[in-house]
Amino acid sequence: MDTIPSGVVVDVMGTIDAAVQAPVFVVGEGPPAAPVLRVLLRATDASAVGARLEAAGFLRRGTTYANFEPGEVQGVELLITESWGLGRGPTRSGEELFAGCQPLPGFEHLARPAPPVVLVLIAHDVALAGGELSDDQRKKALSAAGSGPGVWDDAAALAGRFRLTAHLRLLRRALGQPERWTARQRRRALVRAVAAGPPSTAVAAARSLVRHRRRPLLVSLSGPDGSGKSTQVGRLVTTLDALGVRTGTAWVPTTNRPTLPTSIRAWAASWRRPTGDAVGQEKRPSGGGTTPARPRSVPPHVRLVEHLWITSAAVSNAAKIWASVWRGRGSDVLVLDRFVLDADVKLTYWYQVRRGADITMERRLFRAVCPKVDVSVLLVVDPETNVARRPDEWNIGAFRHFQKIYADTARELGAVVVDAERPVDDVARDIAETVWTRLP
Repeated sequence: MDTIPSGVVVDVMGTIDAAVQAPVFVVGEGPPAAPVLRVLLRATDASAVGARLEAAGFLRRGTTYANFEPGEVQGVELLITESWGLGRGPTRSGEELFAGCQPLPGFEHLARPAPPVVLVLIAHDVALAGGELSDDQRKKALSAAGSGPGVWDDAAALAGRFRLTAHLRLLRRALGQPERWTARQRRRALVRAVAAGPPSTAVAAARSLVRHRRRPLLVSLSGPDGSGKSTQVGRLVTTLDALGVRTGTAWVPTTNRPTLPTSIRAWAASWRRPTGDAVGQEKRPSGGGTTPARPRSVPPHVRLVEHLWITSAAVSNAAKIWASVWRGRGSDVLVLDRFVLDADVKLTYWYQVRRGADITMERRLFRAVCPKVDVSVLLVVDPETNVARRPDEWNIGAFRHFQKIYADTARELGAVVVDAERPVDDVARDIAETVWTRLP
């Protein structure tokens, strides 16, 4: 099969129409009204459609395919009747859903479902969303319900065959409310929808209507100051939102460095191992460097106090990272501006490079207690670029140290390295493709 060259906007609907031999549904709006085309089809057609889309440059994640050419995000979600949570109808392929469909103008196989099927499909979507009915779904459901007499009866008969009776009750109750439900009202409606059915089906209906909450998938963008993280976080969130992925974002503080109490600091000052000033300073030095003092042997009790304090810094940073993840728990994907990799690098810089301490155990503890990231991306630019973008943050010596520490830590943590010296659009495409293909 011939592939389509990069940069060409794919005629998604035409590609799908040419790949199938039987009617398939377009659920909701398609391009250009919506970037994601949702198609309901049989399993026998799904493999052919998937192959065509991959040949056209689309990348697969589950049953959704996406193309990330700069300036044009396209997505196709394949809803397969046998595995979309519709239950088992009288036929394995769900042929009842395709009865009475109307072909779309200009296409041979793409079609719109009959009004009763529209109501059942929207009811299914609303239940999956925990009772949330969007304005577009309300408009389409009201249009289908008003298309003729007996539509609700036909929808109820169809819903019964696919074990969606409680879902349809929930939709009808939602349409009867002029305002959107609050969270409490949605919970009550879910209970009423289940309770209105026969006891023999109550347990199965309740399980299908309850949303299973879990932590969001975590995506982190890391790199020294001036690497372009904030810009790319915004681009990635916009791209994932366009593909129907509920995406949140959080900025994670990674420079939390508790200061030793004055009395302890004064006591330990004479015992610290000097490391000189070649590693760079947090701010640009105002004068010349000084000759490092001769290293002294550090007594065990001073080492113990120092390591306890470094441990407290590691735990404090881990707590702040967990707090950022907790605040974003309502998202499906949480994109983080800095994360564990950045905090690990800062710990290494402040305590190992600057103070000469061996913090191997503290770093292991820190990584063990932090949340596990699903996709980690390291943005890399030259230290000179970092300095040009953030001249008041660090000097060239510090940025060179960061470049090495980031590279070593990224290798240890399995981060994907992206060259961020290129144009913003190219970097954004590479990050989006990396995240899309690696998310669970």
